[in-house]
Amino acid sequence: MTIRITKERISVTNRLIKEQNSMTNRITKERSSVTNRLMKEQNQMTIRITKERISVTNRLIKEQNSMTNRITKERSSVTNRFMKEQNLMTNRMTKEQSLMRNRAMREQSSVND
Repeated sequence: MTIRITKERISVTNRLIKEQNSMTNRITKERSSVTNRLMKEQNQMTIRITKERISVTNRLIKEQNSMTNRITKERSSVTNRFMKEQNLMTNRMTKEQSLMRNRAMREQSSVND
């Protein structure tokens, strides 16, 4: 009777150990699965954030280049306008000096006659 009870206890203990091992394995697999899923999600999020940062950086660089080009064109336009005005003023002054010289020469010529 004692042997039978002992065998039964051993059998129950072995069965419980098996069940516990099985449960431990299942829990370990589940943890591993969850960890892997979370790592994947984190990697995807990191990739998405990195892509978004690159996109924003590229957009800002484009905007900055566009603004720089616009400013450069505006400066060039202003410089060209000032150069034209300066040339016109120089031409006008040259004409006036020429007219004054011609008038002075005519007056001198009429005085000499």
